[in-house]
Amino acid sequence: MRPALPLADALAFRRPARRTAAAFAALALLAAAGLSLAYFSLRPSPPAVVAVRGGGTIPVIDLSGSISPAGYEVVRRVLERLAANGGPVGLVLFSDAVEEALPPGTPARELRAYVRALRPQTGQLIAATAEAVQSNPWDASFSRGTRISEGLAVARRLLDRAGGGRVVLLSDLLDDETDNAALRHELVGYARDPAVRLQVVRLPGAGAAYLEPYRKLVGSSAVSLSVPPAEAPRRSEAVRPRLAVLIGALALALAAAELVAVPLVWRSAR
Repeated sequence: MRPALPLADALAFRRPARRTAAAFAALALLAAAGLSLAYFSLRPSPPAVVAVRGGGTIPVIDLSGSISPAGYEVVRRVLERLAANGGPVGLVLFSDAVEEALPPGTPARELRAYVRALRPQTGQLIAATAEAVQSNPWDASFSRGTRISEGLAVARRLLDRAGGGRVVLLSDLLDDETDNAALRHELVGYARDPAVRLQVVRLPGAGAAYLEPYRKLVGSSAVSLSVPPAEAPRRSEAVRPRLAVLIGALALALAAAELVAVPLVWRSAR
């Protein structure tokens, strides 16, 4: 340990010494916080587990004649994402009729078979007409009309029996005019049902006017415009902006310390 240097005017350095000590204490705290945040953001995290109550998520897919190839592409992306996320699912298909394709509580991987079934085959892609491209295995049983209320009603009944969950409607929302009253009744039922949440993914092809009943009765937050359901950000992705801000604050604090905490300079008398 080096011996202390006695100074006759040591008291004159008291305030600068306190200021310097406070500055370096703050820097030490910022550095410790930055290291902690970096450790928790960069270490491997376990797979995200999404708590889904009851029957999980039920996609309700519109297979009517108005769905375009671009619409089917959105449907496939949504199903692939749900299959990758895991958890229990169901599946309801509809046009003018409705079919329960998968019961609630089915493993999400089972959706991949429907991703393949809704993908145009090579021969269909070569075909000249859009009708051939849009065909799917349910064309023979569905007349290609549209009654959205039928699909929503079946999905809500399934989840009510299973104890709740989420319904994802995938449709261009071009409904039959005779279905307006029934659709409004069903949307009111969703709005009043605390156990079942409705998300609407509008497929390409419809105007904004078709969204109004859903926004009015279920809420604007439940409506997506041709975008697959958003995933919750991973922990590391959510922490990165905060880590960048903290690193910037630490750099500014270091620069300020260099300006404020000026080292002593011994000058020799001339």
